[in-house]
Amino acid sequence: MDKPAGVRVPIVYNWLGDRLPNRLTGMLGCLVRGYDRGWMTDAESDEPTSAVDESGSAGERRERRRFAAEVVYTELRGQILGGLVQAGQRLVEERLAEEFNTSRTPVREALRRLEGDGYLVRGIGGSLQPALPDVDSMSDSYDVRMVIEELSVRRATVAGDRAALGAILDDWVALSGALRRDGFRIPGPDFVYTDERFHQGIAAATGNQVLTRMLAELNDRIRTLRIQDFTTPDRVEATIAEHLEIIRTILLGDTDAAATFMRAHVQRSALIVRERATAARSRMAGAERSAANADGGQQGVDQP
Repeated sequence: MDKPAGVRVPIVYNWLGDRLPNRLTGMLGCLVRGYDRGWMTDAESDEPTSAVDESGSAGERRERRRFAAEVVYTELRGQILGGLVQAGQRLVEERLAEEFNTSRTPVREALRRLEGDGYLVRGIGGSLQPALPDVDSMSDSYDVRMVIEELSVRRATVAGDRAALGAILDDWVALSGALRRDGFRIPGPDFVYTDERFHQGIAAATGNQVLTRMLAELNDRIRTLRIQDFTTPDRVEATIAEHLEIIRTILLGDTDAAATFMRAHVQRSALIVRERATAARSRMAGAERSAANADGGQQGVDQP
């Protein structure tokens, strides 16, 4: 499978190339979303290439930096989602480069992506720090999502594009088969993009462009919260099963049942997201308090 031009395709995407049908690999291509956002070239770097690796061609060195940036991005995002980074903690390039045994260029690119994706915010003085999960606004957002998703399912069941809906079913049957056959796991948090493609596909099958656009905009707004739903393999497996239940019911033409399944699916996800986001926020605040207490105790020891 050829790699799309200009995109650093993750290992899992290559691995799937020979195992899943073309339509499904296209769907899973969403996992590389954002990977081609502003990769830094040799000319833009303030560090010598030797800071990463002197061997190989310039193209090979760029690829190694991109890989290093992906490692830093994935690891830091996991720490933030798990609440392992204290609230208000400044993320410093030099310190992170030392921690990940890489140069500052991959770290800078990873931090840029994390900020763009909403996991980091600018604090006083422009320093980057983790964004606290906005659990308070979550209920309002999920109320709106519930209305949009139910309308989408009802319209798709009554007058949706049958070919498009059938293609969605085929894709998720193939994904379920790959899971059972190979023990395949999509890297947890990145599954949010695959999940979005399912819901967007149903909306698009209705032919209602306003509905489809509203759902896409809402997904952009709540993605950093929804991603909490896919941090464990059991939730990925459950989501695949629930999606199959929904799309099969749509194709059977049972409007009320499809709407009920979709409503339960969204409600279940909302409950898990709220629990995990709240727990992560508490851990982040707890880490901040522990660090403050440790600093205060040290100052007390140092005073004569």
